[in-house]
Amino acid sequence: MSEYDLTTPEGIQGIYDSEFKPLQSKDTWQGWLQKYTKLIERVRTASTDELTSSDLHHDLWESTHISGTGMCSIPMTDAIQSNELREWIASLRDRELSPSGTSRINELKAIHDEILERTKPFTNRRPWLKIMRLLAAIFPNDISCVVDYGKLRQLTKAMFGKAPAGRSEMVTMNAQVYTRLTEVLGPAGEDSESVAKRSMFAWELYRVNAEDTEEEGGEVEGDRPGESKLRFLPNERRTKGITALTGYVNAALKVLDFVQNGATIPETIEFYQQEQPQLKESSIKGHISTIRHSLGLLRLDGTTLHPSSLGQKLLDTEDETLLIPRVLTRIIGFDLILHLLKEKSPRDRSDLIDELRTHLNWTTNFGPSSLLAWAQHLGMVEVNDSQQYTLTEAGQEWAEQVESRPEPVAVESTGTDAPDIPPEKAKTVDFEPPSLDEILDYFDTLPYVFPREIIAQLHIALHMHSFKHFVLLSGLSGTGKTKLAELYANAYHRVTDTKQNRFFRLVPVQPDWTDPSGLLGYVNPLQETVTYAATDFLMFLKSAVTLPKIPHFVCLDEMNLARVEYYFAPFLSAMETEQDVVVHQNDEPVDTIEPRMPWPRNLYIIGTVNMDETTHAFSDKVLDRAFTLEFWEVDLDEFRSRFAKQHSGYPKELLDFAVEKLNGLKEILEPAHQHFGYRTAEEILNFVATNHNDGAGVMGKEAAIDQALLMKALPKIRGQDSHEFRGCLDKLHGFLASNTMPRSAKKIAAMRADLELTGTTRFWR
Repeated sequence: MSEYDLTTPEGIQGIYDSEFKPLQSKDTWQGWLQKYTKLIERVRTASTDELTSSDLHHDLWESTHISGTGMCSIPMTDAIQSNELREWIASLRDRELSPSGTSRINELKAIHDEILERTKPFTNRRPWLKIMRLLAAIFPNDISCVVDYGKLRQLTKAMFGKAPAGRSEMVTMNAQVYTRLTEVLGPAGEDSESVAKRSMFAWELYRVNAEDTEEEGGEVEGDRPGESKLRFLPNERRTKGITALTGYVNAALKVLDFVQNGATIPETIEFYQQEQPQLKESSIKGHISTIRHSLGLLRLDGTTLHPSSLGQKLLDTEDETLLIPRVLTRIIGFDLILHLLKEKSPRDRSDLIDELRTHLNWTTNFGPSSLLAWAQHLGMVEVNDSQQYTLTEAGQEWAEQVESRPEPVAVESTGTDAPDIPPEKAKTVDFEPPSLDEILDYFDTLPYVFPREIIAQLHIALHMHSFKHFVLLSGLSGTGKTKLAELYANAYHRVTDTKQNRFFRLVPVQPDWTDPSGLLGYVNPLQETVTYAATDFLMFLKSAVTLPKIPHFVCLDEMNLARVEYYFAPFLSAMETEQDVVVHQNDEPVDTIEPRMPWPRNLYIIGTVNMDETTHAFSDKVLDRAFTLEFWEVDLDEFRSRFAKQHSGYPKELLDFAVEKLNGLKEILEPAHQHFGYRTAEEILNFVATNHNDGAGVMGKEAAIDQALLMKALPKIRGQDSHEFRGCLDKLHGFLASNTMPRSAKKIAAMRADLELTGTTRFWR
């Protein structure tokens, strides 16, 4: 903010002496003064004929002698051509008004409102700014060149600590400002030049006191009103696309009205549910997040939402064009739309969609469609009769601010390099985490069977601690433990393809890992110059440290193939106490790799676990630091439903037959923990289908599933003698024999005999 305190006479006088007086020597300022003075004088001295002429009214409505209109100009051609409107406006110059005080203010307000009403037939948008500019020419002692509502309100707040809300109060705010300036500086003088100077000083007060927008993007003020320019944030500090709201700006206005006096987030969600009952709660949370973060219309004060400064301006004016500078400079994609349509217009929708998908590295049309819809709702683009997109007049003016084709979003690396973001900007890269409802909705769209309870348990276990996020997924092979870790990370980062998720790593654990070098790399002293053999995981860890607000997910697949206490020791120590991770034992960095690395609070570790002869048990040291989720339940009916949707060509009768047999088998094997997972079930179904389509009639469906079970399900059955296991094999043999599966039945009979003879059995003999 400015160093000058405008609530004091000294602050106002300080700007006048130190800023305004030196400004008057500039040629550009003198040129503005001359044009401003000339327009005031012309209105004051015009004859009746000239006062009603279309030439003068063109200057009153369209010239920038007093103020520009920025990039939201509304053409007033039809209004200028109306004889009736010109005559009525001309009569205002000589209308007798109260000399001062509240009465004069109310009379000017009434004139403002009547102009607004009389111009309605000539434009489909309300020309607020141009009406104030016209009044500034006809009543220059009452209305200044600060004709933008938001800027005038900000100036009034700076001078008086508060400001009335609503565009109808602009006359009141001008009166407050002018009265204060007269108290501090004395009367302005009656001649046109003195009147113009006083108005121009009001602008200088605003400009000097205006908030600096350089670091946050948006509009940057020029020396004259209406000469602001856009300052675009770099891609890494901008949002990638924007969610489409049901109702767009109207939806935002309803929320702003609701939170005017403050409302908690749960209260706001409940209100939105009443307004949009067709939406899921997860979608509602996403909409409120868009209104708050993407559009910048809400601020959180403690636990209470309120309109932000921009939100209050939108609420007061209902002028959706206020959002254009923000979305252009802070959301990736809008600037490309304007550039493309400036380069070639009209364009087909499909052309724009393809360009946006490439520009933002999107794989679906959802994001580009939302950007186009917002651009249309905000009045930047329109659709012609041929359903092609063109720029509106306002859009053409905004497009002039996009000087070249915007830089595309960098392709996200899947290699070993950390994200290429300058360190000084890394701390500013933010992330809005999804809610559990959003994650559950994501999984509902997938062809995989994961109970909602399991997903919720994983989510809660990963988030119950502020810096330790470590979960083990144990249980039956083929139930999707690794896939769950991968899909959860994708859901969290709102991507549909793992290749797009630079913040997820799958690390297959190797059985020969006896120290941390498999994860962290090692110092290589054999080269001429000592080098460091870095791993992908180490660079991923560096990425987590570099981008502390972005969650990073790693899945250590088959984590107990090696002894966890050996290769994972630095992490077990660091995650418990939030100490540094010891990378290597050298005192100095090697190849830029520091000896130690801060423990990243944003690192989420998911380990998958199988328990068989090839794996190692976990010590208490590991189990004390992790939550363990078990996967033993297999829902083949739900699997059949999702499999059918994914394989629409699979014969229904054949699918029902195969799943019925698999279900019978599962019910027998499950009590002894000898059953199979979804991967085995899917491969058996595929074998049966391939036999049906390409088997040349060699095997019928019964023989095909018999052979598939023999090759895929039975090899996993093994165990030692017990009453339960013997009973399981007896039931299994009876099921197979009675369901015409003789090969499998014969194999189980042999295994049952081995169990009786040796006290143990397995498929392989």
